Amino acid sequence: MAEPIVVRLLGPIEVIGPQGAAILVGARQRSLVALLALQPGKAMGSERIIDGLWGEEAPRTALRTLQSHLARIRHALAQAGLPNVLLSGPAGHVLQLPALAVDAHVFADRVRHARACLAAGALHEAVTAFQEGLGLWRGEAFQDGEANGQASAEVGVLHDMRSSAVEDLGDARLRLGDHARVIGDLQQLLAEHPYREKPAGLLMLALYRAGRGAEALTIYQRLRADLAEGLGADPGPELQQLHAAILRQDPALEIKAAQPISGPAELPPRVGYFTGRVDEFADLDKLLAVREVETDHKIVLVSGAAGMGKSALAVEWAHHVARRFPDGQLFVDLLGHDPQTTLGPAAVVSRLLRGLGVPAERVPDELSEQASLYRSLIHDRRYLILLDNARSVEQLLPAVPATRTSLLVITSRQELSALAVRQPVHFVQMGALDRDTGLSLLRRAVDTERIEGDRAAAAELVDFCGGMPLAIRITAARLASRPALTIADLVGDIRLRELDALAVPGDAAGIRAVFASAYQSLSAPVRRTFALLSLHPGPSFSVHLAAAATGGTTAQTEAHLAELAGTSLVIQEGDRYRFHDLIRLYAAECAKAQEAAAGAQARICDWYLGIAHAANRVLDPGRNRVAIAAEPAQVPFGLTHQETIEFLEGEQPSLGPVVRWAAATDHNVAAWQLTYLVAGFYDSRGRHDRLEMCGAGLRAAQELGHAEAEVLMRNLYAATCVQMRRFTEALEQLDAALNLALRLPDAWYRATTYTNKAVANTWLRRFDAAQDAFERALEIHATISKPHDIALCLNNLGDVQRRAGKGDEALAYLQRALDIAATLAMPRLEAIIRHSKGQAHQALGAHALALAEFGQALVLRRQIGDRRGEASALEDIGAIHFELQQTSQAIAAYQEALELSRLLENTHLESVLLDRIGEALLQEGDLPAAATALQHSLRLRRQIPDLHEEERLQRNLDKLGQPRG
Repeated sequence: MAEPIVVRLLGPIEVIGPQGAAILVGARQRSLVALLALQPGKAMGSERIIDGLWGEEAPRTALRTLQSHLARIRHALAQAGLPNVLLSGPAGHVLQLPALAVDAHVFADRVRHARACLAAGALHEAVTAFQEGLGLWRGEAFQDGEANGQASAEVGVLHDMRSSAVEDLGDARLRLGDHARVIGDLQQLLAEHPYREKPAGLLMLALYRAGRGAEALTIYQRLRADLAEGLGADPGPELQQLHAAILRQDPALEIKAAQPISGPAELPPRVGYFTGRVDEFADLDKLLAVREVETDHKIVLVSGAAGMGKSALAVEWAHHVARRFPDGQLFVDLLGHDPQTTLGPAAVVSRLLRGLGVPAERVPDELSEQASLYRSLIHDRRYLILLDNARSVEQLLPAVPATRTSLLVITSRQELSALAVRQPVHFVQMGALDRDTGLSLLRRAVDTERIEGDRAAAAELVDFCGGMPLAIRITAARLASRPALTIADLVGDIRLRELDALAVPGDAAGIRAVFASAYQSLSAPVRRTFALLSLHPGPSFSVHLAAAATGGTTAQTEAHLAELAGTSLVIQEGDRYRFHDLIRLYAAECAKAQEAAAGAQARICDWYLGIAHAANRVLDPGRNRVAIAAEPAQVPFGLTHQETIEFLEGEQPSLGPVVRWAAATDHNVAAWQLTYLVAGFYDSRGRHDRLEMCGAGLRAAQELGHAEAEVLMRNLYAATCVQMRRFTEALEQLDAALNLALRLPDAWYRATTYTNKAVANTWLRRFDAAQDAFERALEIHATISKPHDIALCLNNLGDVQRRAGKGDEALAYLQRALDIAATLAMPRLEAIIRHSKGQAHQALGAHALALAEFGQALVLRRQIGDRRGEASALEDIGAIHFELQQTSQAIAAYQEALELSRLLENTHLESVLLDRIGEALLQEGDLPAAATALQHSLRLRRQIPDLHEEERLQRNLDKLGQPRG
């Protein structure tokens, strides 16, 4: 199923876009989408739509009502990340989606494929396809919609197809001997369609094979009586013959049982153009046969040099035998290619547990407890576990199954022979491809005619590649991307580079030789750029970072990167570049020979500090406790909030890795300062990796023995914990920070720590403790005379008063804060205070004043790109409209906030907003749409518990009669 399913018709009608579920209000909106989804990509006239929605009872205003529904649906689809999907034109209205983006069409496709497999005798594949298709049904088609006229007939066809698919699935399973599992489905189908003879016959056969022959005969007698009474007919000849066979206990009715198919399927896709490895496949297949009689074979280790195709073989074979492991297939990349990124044992088991369905918050902290839970979950079950890119035995031991029913397959560049000391291991050593297989790979990856046109040169090329699959693929890519390049010219070019190591099969030097053929063809300055860029730890880099790392100009660096991209040594994606993992390793080896490597490391750190410092002055000028050693001469972004945010969005995936790398390479000052300087960006945009970054910054500060830096890092760590609802951990960090701060001469550090302690206590609803801490902070800030900090502290005191039910006292504090903010020209600070004022007015029932303050806060936050604040403002605007029973305005505001929460990757906020939307839909009386939103909220809430929000959500679910979570 290549296309993601967007529209679901086989049950409650749903549309799921990149930003989540579209909120379709009312049965007619849902039905309209469903009607168009029955023929996606094809226009449907208004008359036919009206007939489908209203049938013969269409009102005179039906056309105008239809246009209104279409407009609202377009808005809902856009909010779900599906703009320009619902189109209108002279021919009618069309849902511009591929057919396989609609579950009903995917169902039909899977059933067609399953029947083809069934006819070909591929029973396991047929069962899988039938299950995939039937698994799309979540209830009755159009369950919460309406279908009239021709649409009603099309819905009936879907139900008939479902019944036939259940019959055919039962047939396939019975052929495999899985009779026990089909009985319940067939009994249900026969109860729904008492005159259908095929399910009756299948059910009789299943019961007979299950040792329930008397019941099988009863099914026949009942059907015969029903047919005689209802239709005046007898069962057909096939059913009569089956009845006779059961009576005489015909041995032909017996068949060996087969394993059912189910479970997680995490295997990555097969590699393209997989070629050869017949002997290795046969060896692994033989192992499966041996496992049936020998109990100790539960580990396979596929090892060999880099580029030999270990992962390709393991994934290909895992797909080949997946049905032999019906409980599921698990996959984890151990990232063993780099000691800095490789997963530790706890991370490996944690990811396996999540693959087994254990929520992240329920994964134990201790490795021994994780391993025990993992072994318990897979005990005596049939799982295939593939661990790719292993580096050490220690990574693997906790993942070894305790019983032989599961199989652990490992790939590694290391031999890891020490594993065999502890466990029986089946070793598969990956060597080079022979010449014929290498040529076959070239033919598939490039072009058969081109390869056969110069077969001798192609054979020579395979020989020069040492039969290494990755090397052959790289040369194939060069040929495919340059049609004018002859194979002989490419071979000649490689000969000039003295690639003697390519002829050594199984040696890790082989992959170096392949990369060297491209590397040595570069000019000396470009080789230097290639090597030094490998020092950058992030997943991608910009030309500006590359220029800083090499010390060159932007123009020079752009030319170097163009040359590197042309030889496939870096990959260009938009305005950023990245290495393939293996090529990065080769480049890092080259960097060791560069005398400039140490200077490049320092320049990379300085560049990040420079851009972060410049960005901080724009986004959060009140965060001013860091002075960097050297200001950059220029920064690669405009100095507006929006331009700054957009630039940092591109760098964000690298920020955490750079901080951790800086701390690991003794650039500890850069590590903690960068963490501090990007805090304002993370406050606005949110990201899941922030806590790990703060941890690295904290360790760097401790390594330096820098008490002030440690206080800052502990405060940032705590603030991040508060955003993640980890309040106890936040207070632990703040207690440690306060112990340090009390010994520092600068009282500001104490005040900041008191402030963050107060914030944590506020969320814990410990208002007295929060007010005490805020007042301590305010007293210190007043002494220091820092207007920004005083205003922020007054805002926080106002928030505590509001939460404690003292709205008037809150407004007094907040007005004082706003008066100070008005003198500072800090839009971020003003937005915070105005938002708090809106909340205070709301608490006092002054809805108009609250909306005015929220509106001003919203404008400011949009101006500065503060997504988190924008979402909060929209949430509170929606809440006021809800209180005023203006549900359509409330839902619109909540939906905007919901889209932002998903951009922020803020699961807590997303759950809150879905609950609010569900609550508003309940008020409108749209129970199906409310159920969709509330159930989605509940699923998210299970990932990040919050007692207060859980209680509110459960009250809304109770109104629906939904089960408690």
